[in-house]
Amino acid sequence: MAACKVLNDYLQREGRSNSRSSESSVNGSLRKRTNKIDRCIRIIEQEWFRMAGQKNANAQLVNDYLDAFEGMSKALLHKVVNLADNNLVN
Repeated sequence: MAACKVLNDYLQREGRSNSRSSESSVNGSLRKRTNKIDRCIRIIEQEWFRMAGQKNANAQLVNDYLDAFEGMSKALLHKVVNLADNNLVN
């Protein structure tokens, strides 16, 4: 959950930056993600797809994870459920 907190804090800061004046929005959108944020996203991806990406995934456990993400913020929930599974081959 530590990775979720770091990512959520980042998403909240970005959301506040983008809701300010147009100059702040431009500056906020140009800000680069840090290596720390990228590592957190990779950790969350690994855990999420390990748990939810199985044919026999436990629906209640998936629901518990989704509730936990939403409990932190809707932005975090949106980010996690829209992660791309890099193990899928096109």
